Amino acid sequence: MVVTFEHIYLKELFEQGRTSNKKHRYQPQVVKKYQRRVEQLQAAPSPETLYLKHYIS
Repeated sequence: MVVTFEHIYLKELFEQGRTSNKKHRYQPQVVKKYQRRVEQLQAAPSPETLYLKHYIS
């Protein structure tokens, strides 16, 4: 599935693990979980599979 980011800092957070904007700071464990969830969304073949198989847990 294609994942698009609504805000630039979310894309930076996923790709780099940090943001260039000091306003958006997150704990390392929060960043890792966020990256893991985005990767699971990318791996899902379609949005329906997220509902049917409880893809994200």
